[in-house]
Amino acid sequence: ELGLSHGEVISLSELGLIFHDSADSPQGLRYLEKALALSRAIGYRQGEADQLGNLGVIHRDLGNIPRSLDYLNRALALHRELGDRRGEANERGNIGVAYRDLGEIAKALQYFEDALAIYRKMENRQGEAATLGNIGLIHQTLGDFSKALAYHRQALEIDREIGYQAGEGSDWGNLALTYLDLGDTMNALECFQQARNIHQVIGDQRHEASDLSNMGLIYRRQGKLTQALETLKEARALHHASGYLQGEASDLGNLGLVYRNLGDEAQTISHLQQALALDRKIGYRQGEASDLNNLANTLCDGGRAGEAVTLHAQALAIAQEIGSPELVLRILAARGNTYWRLKDYTAAEEDYCACIAQLETTRGRLTNLTHRVEFLGGVGWGAYSQIAKLLAGPLRQRARAFDYAEQAKARTFLEFLGDTPLAPPTGVDPALCESERSLAIRLRGLTRAQGTSASTGVELSREIETVRLAWESALDRLVDRAPDYVALRRGDPIHYTELKRLLIQQGLSEGVQHQTG
Repeated sequence: ELGLSHGEVISLSELGLIFHDSADSPQGLRYLEKALALSRAIGYRQGEADQLGNLGVIHRDLGNIPRSLDYLNRALALHRELGDRRGEANERGNIGVAYRDLGEIAKALQYFEDALAIYRKMENRQGEAATLGNIGLIHQTLGDFSKALAYHRQALEIDREIGYQAGEGSDWGNLALTYLDLGDTMNALECFQQARNIHQVIGDQRHEASDLSNMGLIYRRQGKLTQALETLKEARALHHASGYLQGEASDLGNLGLVYRNLGDEAQTISHLQQALALDRKIGYRQGEASDLNNLANTLCDGGRAGEAVTLHAQALAIAQEIGSPELVLRILAARGNTYWRLKDYTAAEEDYCACIAQLETTRGRLTNLTHRVEFLGGVGWGAYSQIAKLLAGPLRQRARAFDYAEQAKARTFLEFLGDTPLAPPTGVDPALCESERSLAIRLRGLTRAQGTSASTGVELSREIETVRLAWESALDRLVDRAPDYVALRRGDPIHYTELKRLLIQQGLSEGVQHQTG
């Protein structure tokens, strides 16, 4: 009878994980909670530890990191009590992922290194490879792409050696994302293709679909719109077949954007409306806001700016509710353009000014090189450029227009200074400077984890505000002795000529001269 009970625990657990993998996490949680309750009822402590870990992983995937950590830490304690070294290593790795999602990079790295040591001592090569991949992702987050590539290649070598194809596919995907962060779309495309080939062979439709989605986005970026359409359609079909509705909604939205690039308004609206319906069905609020904003832009292109304003307002309300600053920026900039089309110049100026004010709050929090180039070269630069044009043109305020043009140049350089190791000011404790930089990195990590759902967005917004206040406090302790240093780290809005003066003090002016030349 006990054996049958153990078997029932395993069956309930497997069903829970199957539902989670099929994007029905609530049903997955119900089965895992039943498995946990049964494990406790029959005194099956190994089963209890396993289910605590599984519940922690699902809550992490749902964005509830504090609850996830509670489950994972209880699982870790029980695995250690049972002497289950493999279970201990697994939970250390899972806790590392949770801390990485929270932006607590130093804690995440420590848990991954502890897990790696256990796996190596056990000669568990599969666990070793997975952990090397996670350490690679940490270095990716920190912007150390050469280290990230090295760790992902080590993981790939091990997975190939042991014949673990699922791990190999994941390693190729991680390499692709690192190359994408570096702006190397050709190598990224090649790595995604390798990942896709493996996922196709092992019948992993969901990850194959993800590979194809990423390839489609690269083709769109390269201007290869026909290939982008074909690839995204294939991705959508696989996401649909695997039951992953969020992936399907994303593909539909991206197909809409490709059709917009092609000038096909009817297909653009059709695909964006389908994406919107799916995102609403699954409660993915960030996707819903993006769909509404993209629909508004399409209506504005088609001469229906009045209708577009209504959709922009709906999108903005959602973006503010879930606490997604970058989405708020995109919507404000887009609505400013729509108001301009309506010749409501006052409303357009208000939105551009709000966009720029919001942009300053993201200083140092854009998460990778490609993201920064695209964001600052698109939404960020666009807001400064549009308000300068508006002031110089219809509003006839040329002095203010010049001020915004100067701020735009300085703002771009200040963003890239977020990771620059500035020399600690004379007479200031270097440990205080290092503390400030660590808080800035954590702030970026938290921003990266933001916006997965309405509840998660609110929760992370509170955490972001706590870390932001700590970061500001660190800068306040520096400002009396090193005001120029703090101006660079904080990214205070300044003219480009003043920025060059501050950079000369830091010995960084040569890079600025090169970039502007």
